[in-house]
Amino acid sequence: MNSNTILQTGLLDILFHNRNKDYGAYVLRKEYNKRMLQSLLGMLGLVLMFVVWQIFDGGKKMNIIPLVAYNPDTVIIAPPPYIKPPVIPVEFAQHSSNAHIQNPPVIVIDAQADKPSLEIPVPETPGIDNGTPAHIPGSDKTTVAGTGNTRDIVVPVKPFGDKSKPTFSAQVMPQYQGGVDAMLRFLKQNLRSPRDLDEGEEISVKINFIVNIDGDLTGFNVVESGGENFNNEVIRVLKKMPRWIPGKNEGENVSVYYTVPVKFTSEQ
Repeated sequence: MNSNTILQTGLLDILFHNRNKDYGAYVLRKEYNKRMLQSLLGMLGLVLMFVVWQIFDGGKKMNIIPLVAYNPDTVIIAPPPYIKPPVIPVEFAQHSSNAHIQNPPVIVIDAQADKPSLEIPVPETPGIDNGTPAHIPGSDKTTVAGTGNTRDIVVPVKPFGDKSKPTFSAQVMPQYQGGVDAMLRFLKQNLRSPRDLDEGEEISVKINFIVNIDGDLTGFNVVESGGENFNNEVIRVLKKMPRWIPGKNEGENVSVYYTVPVKFTSEQ
């Protein structure tokens, strides 16, 4: 390239003088303005197509609002301003993280707890007068003809009462197999508190039932309620108990009422 052609040659040709123009960099720079113009025209064409489409398509969906003639006699009452109701803060009772289901719960056993008094009427039985022997006609000493000896005529009095009818006390009270300590262990191993208890909270339940002549537990009755869930939990565990040793009167098995108090407390 001589001095005469330099003035007529572009900067790109001077830069790539005596270099490989077929590699690609020269062509890219040479046609850069052409490609930029094509890109701008293409972008403008897309924008123009989108605008035209919006005009024609949007016109079909336009909601025409009918015009209402103005009437000066019409009074328009504005709706009352919206007043936001005050927010009343609600205080939630804090649940102590230390309170949880106590397993096992504290259990108190008292075989004679809340034992009601019972008056049993004495039926009129021959030979008994207010609990003392009464005179029975024919019971006097009588001389038997031909013997010369005397004898007492004894009228036997058969004990009354139904041993299957429950009583509130017996000569030998019924007991759990193994005694009170074994019953305590059974209750502690099987009782579960139905819910978490707050710190210091106590739930007391007293269940009265019958230990029949076979040692089975029946006739469950809530004496002191701690709530339906707690009552049902104590009754559920009592029903799981094995047979008890039945109570006895005069050496015979009898049905006896029995009360078991249970107290659920939170662990301190």
